[in-house]
Amino acid sequence: MSRRGLLFYVCCVGSMGAFDYKFSGTSESVAKIGFNHSPINSKEGIFPTESFMTLTLKAQVDASLWENENNKISAGLGGGLGGLVYNSTKTLIDQSTGQLYGSKIYYYFGRWWGFLGNAPWKTSNIESTQHARPYVLYNAFLRYDYHHALTIIAGRYLSKTIFMSGYTEGFEASYKFRPYFKLRWFSSFGRALAVGEFIRPWYAPITTKNKQGKVVDLGIHAVGLNYDTKHFSAVGFVYFSPNTYTTPG
Repeated sequence: MSRRGLLFYVCCVGSMGAFDYKFSGTSESVAKIGFNHSPINSKEGIFPTESFMTLTLKAQVDASLWENENNKISAGLGGGLGGLVYNSTKTLIDQSTGQLYGSKIYYYFGRWWGFLGNAPWKTSNIESTQHARPYVLYNAFLRYDYHHALTIIAGRYLSKTIFMSGYTEGFEASYKFRPYFKLRWFSSFGRALAVGEFIRPWYAPITTKNKQGKVVDLGIHAVGLNYDTKHFSAVGFVYFSPNTYTTPG
């Protein structure tokens, strides 16, 4: 696997002083070369190692909307799109059926089975490739900070909560109420990926069924308490998703 990228920034400050913004963007290419070229035989479970090359472009703007001595409101908006420069699995024939097997690269690049993961084309590689969406609006958030003690962020943003990688759609709040203690709440109702090899539009990572038997997204939530000093850090938390699980850590 090889990875190449180009990073560029443009920064501009508003004339009023209280408003400033920054544009940034990334261009990234990822290539994978597979040396196993066995013909596909799905009945016998024989598959080659895929080779592919991607090209991804991302752009975003981050802005400070209002700020004084103790308060700050900021926002961010960003999106990415990409394409396949090469895909070795696109025209491979399944030896057990004599038919086109369908690309597997959609699984990494643009996989879209509906937000709840119940799209009717989910079991077909060919249809899943046709419905792939190699683009995503990964950032669209508002953030409020008060005196380095209270932080609230809501919308779509990069998750920094433990065990929650990628971008999240939801909200979180943290409050530092003693020199070393911080209370945190996190709620996520969607997830997305936007890096060189992986682009996946927003989807619900966990779903359940309501009393009517309909698939619903009730989110993933966490509440935790941090104890941080210069030499020691401890974090206790509880994760839960309604009708699915509750686990401490």
